Amino acid sequence: MAIWRNRLADWLLKADKDLHSKIESKYPKTLDVAGRALQLAYRLISAPAFALLVTFLWVPLVATGVVGIIVYVSLMGAWFVAFITVTRCGFIKKLSIHTRFVVLVLIALSLYLGCNRFGDWAMSRYDAQVKQQAVAATKESKEAINGLSGRTDALGEKVEKLKNDTASLKEMVDKRNAALAKVEADQLKAAREQLNQSYIPSHSCPN
Repeated sequence: MAIWRNRLADWLLKADKDLHSKIESKYPKTLDVAGRALQLAYRLISAPAFALLVTFLWVPLVATGVVGIIVYVSLMGAWFVAFITVTRCGFIKKLSIHTRFVVLVLIALSLYLGCNRFGDWAMSRYDAQVKQQAVAATKESKEAINGLSGRTDALGEKVEKLKNDTASLKEMVDKRNAALAKVEADQLKAAREQLNQSYIPSHSCPN
């Protein structure tokens, strides 16, 4: 049994090497361009200037508050950086071309699923926080409206009381004016009567 296992392992390794040699001999330029592109991408993302550029580009997004775009771009950037970093690992470079391709595809899918799951969790937490803040703001608004309504009612009562006081004061002024008018009329009448009684005719009849 062990002999058959060894033979199967040797056959698989030989087939893997033969397939690697065929692909390498058939597409030398394509493999060279792909390798150079991955190396260039790795050098680009590992450069300090690239980190500063990303930071400067990130400020407007944070200032505008577009959380969905920020989360999406962040996760896609993290996925890309992680994938490029994995492709430069020594273990990956030692694999044959087709095996390397399969492993990288599996790693890319795994990283994508992990980023997607993390993004869903982050957005759900953000939505929950926004809803909580909205509920708190609504509660504060209701309390403010209730307080304003109470103040309005109190102000309405004061205005009504002021109207009643104004009406009472007007009634008192009207009564006072009427009393003064009556007193003046009585005094004028008394003066006329007194004037009439003290009047002496200038012409008297002869006896």
